[in-house]
Amino acid sequence: MREYKLFALLITCIMLMAACGGREEDIEDTYQNGVETENEAIPTLSILAPEYYRDVIRQAQTHMSLIEGGRINLEITAYAPEARETHHIRLQTMLMAGDPPDMFILDGHPLRAYIQSGFLADIYELMDACPLSSRDDFFSEPLVAMEMYGGLYAFPMSFGFNHVFINSSLPQPFIDRFSQYESVTIACLMTLYSDLMREYGDDFGHLSFSGGSSRAGTCPQIILQHYMGNYVDFENQTSNLIHLDFISFLDEFHPIFEERWLGSYSYLFTIFAFPQRLQTLASRGHVFWIVTADGMDSAFSLLTTGQTYFSHSVPMVDVHSRLKIGPGIGFESLGDTWAVICIPATDNRHLAWRFSQHLLAVSAAPFHDPTTNFSWNWNYSIASPIVKGFFLPYVTQQFEEFIRFFSSDVRIDPLRGDAALMTSEILAAISRISELNDMSMSLTYSFLPETLYFDLLDQFMLGVMSSDEFARQLQNRVSLWLIE
Repeated sequence: MREYKLFALLITCIMLMAACGGREEDIEDTYQNGVETENEAIPTLSILAPEYYRDVIRQAQTHMSLIEGGRINLEITAYAPEARETHHIRLQTMLMAGDPPDMFILDGHPLRAYIQSGFLADIYELMDACPLSSRDDFFSEPLVAMEMYGGLYAFPMSFGFNHVFINSSLPQPFIDRFSQYESVTIACLMTLYSDLMREYGDDFGHLSFSGGSSRAGTCPQIILQHYMGNYVDFENQTSNLIHLDFISFLDEFHPIFEERWLGSYSYLFTIFAFPQRLQTLASRGHVFWIVTADGMDSAFSLLTTGQTYFSHSVPMVDVHSRLKIGPGIGFESLGDTWAVICIPATDNRHLAWRFSQHLLAVSAAPFHDPTTNFSWNWNYSIASPIVKGFFLPYVTQQFEEFIRFFSSDVRIDPLRGDAALMTSEILAAISRISELNDMSMSLTYSFLPETLYFDLLDQFMLGVMSSDEFARQLQNRVSLWLIE
């Protein structure tokens, strides 16, 4: 039966791929850093990735040549966001046909299905067999968070946390309640919001629940996806989505996010958040401001200088007090994602892992294209590099660059002249990140297919079904999916 399903899926993928136009939107390049001779065959590595990562992959090739003295040819298939679904189908077809790329960047793919089908290599095994790396080289907690079915099949190049601010104009009792937290769950934020509306709705009823750059706290379906994960045991293929605690969560979830669901809310309006947003009246329309480690707000969330309208930032955790980390669900969710490497179980898997070490090295340095002399600092991200040794120099440089840029930008008057104060806070901010890096973590996204629940969620948010009915139908669908 399983073989029949795989065959049927293969045929479907081929037909869909043809309907989608095949490879017309690909950007395929072959980069060589050596000339093959009669006595030396230069290995070729094939890589599939969103176009956003193409330049850093090319830099890694140069880095590998300089550090190892080895040569490698790359076949990069980079694709635009609009071609994402086409490439999902293409990758699935290649995996089932036994001819996948040697590595790919996770981009909303059905990771659990790939693992269960045996398509991916366990990176722990590659790591242990590689003389260039050991498990001690990497921060362990984000790797533990990425583990599935007893192995590590997706490797994060970096990781970061979601920080929550509270609106400083709220009644002092609510600010005091929030300021007592060392970490906070989304359910706790929802309770605070509900209490605020119940007690002070006449004065603060115009404020929405949250804004910011984090899908983990601003996008309803991502919030639900993560909370659902607390009631699903993927390893033992069971779920308990009819638990009273989950239904209580839904009862509170609906009124808080109903307006956002029914309105024209788009995550794109919050993805490019900047620290000056914390200084403007426009941002004050929210009770909470939630930011991820990617982007300029993240550096600002760990510095107190200039925080006027929002304050008391604390990290967001799940119900087990584990820090919530990415990735998001795809390339379009840049505010909540970081590059995650997957390596199919091909003959080239050990070479792919070796190349990944160079990819990690160049991703922890500011981007520079020597051909155009163009430099970019990765959006002042303070997401921690997964390699321990890269952490301190990278994060220090990011804070310094952030302060240098924003203290001199004439558009941002509140921060002008505060560079010295902000610089004095860098060591404390880095120390805080270091402490977080060693805490237990869990993924924001649990890799439950959205097709399982999105139509039900839509009916629930539109008021067509109750919390109990939504939970019951959700339980039925997830239970069937787990045992298929």
